[in-house]
Amino acid sequence: AASDVYKRQALPFVIEKTALAGVLGAGGALTPDVHTSLIDALLAPSLLTQLPALTRISVPRGQGSIIIPRVNSTSTAAWIGEGNAASPVDPVFGQIQLTPRNAMVYCRFSRLLLQTSSPAIDGILQTDMASALSAAIDTALLSGAGVGNEPTGIIAQAGATVTESEQANLWATLSAAVTSMDAANVPQDQRAWLVNPATAGRLRTEFVQNNSDASDGTPILAPSTGLLGIRLVVHSAMPTTTALLIHQPDIVVASWGTMSAVIDPYSQAESGLIRIVISQVIDIALRHTASVIKLTLSS
Repeated sequence: AASDVYKRQALPFVIEKTALAGVLGAGGALTPDVHTSLIDALLAPSLLTQLPALTRISVPRGQGSIIIPRVNSTSTAAWIGEGNAASPVDPVFGQIQLTPRNAMVYCRFSRLLLQTSSPAIDGILQTDMASALSAAIDTALLSGAGVGNEPTGIIAQAGATVTESEQANLWATLSAAVTSMDAANVPQDQRAWLVNPATAGRLRTEFVQNNSDASDGTPILAPSTGLLGIRLVVHSAMPTTTALLIHQPDIVVASWGTMSAVIDPYSQAESGLIRIVISQVIDIALRHTASVIKLTLSS
């Protein structure tokens, strides 16, 4: 019955891998004569934990899509002379919708590996698969294409784009992004920059005056105050030559339940294989598109 459920899922992100005791790279490395500890992989931390001010919604069990109403534009006041009638300027309303979207990781391992591995392969795989699922969610949060069952990421939903080639230098590009967000009346608290490691390197080595002349001696990134007084988050899931300025509370992440694991020792018992499936159901939306500014950089 469990296998029938898996076959019916429409999945945006699936890893399928079989771990075997007799293959070094597929699990055999866990069955040595002497074993002291496991050396884990180097993984980027979850963006959901690095951006704690994001709006998180836990959808009650039994509920499907959720709709949040929004004021798209407000009513307008006017100065009216005595005896003159005011013209109505009504607010315009809209809504955002979040739809359950399922991300899943699927792995298999042999019963022989389960009996001979140290540390135990089932625990290792569950930890590794949870990390893979977290990485898929980070990528969707940033760069999701909105095709099939994948969410539309915040880069695609950004309200404005600031291009470095249109500015005097990197400092001017960053300043233009902040100005754009200020002009849209986005709150100044809980803002954050998102950059990839290469861009973070530029910020540490380039200066306020221009990209090559260090004569003013003022680096763009000041460790004590952040980047233009705004917190900087460096993450490898950010695309190259792209940076983001975001207002965290306006990014909504809805989850239908928590990350869940299903262990199935029956469906492929004739082959001596055990299956593990880990999944999470989420969606992503923006309260206001002006709360994300995309920066297109030269490098």
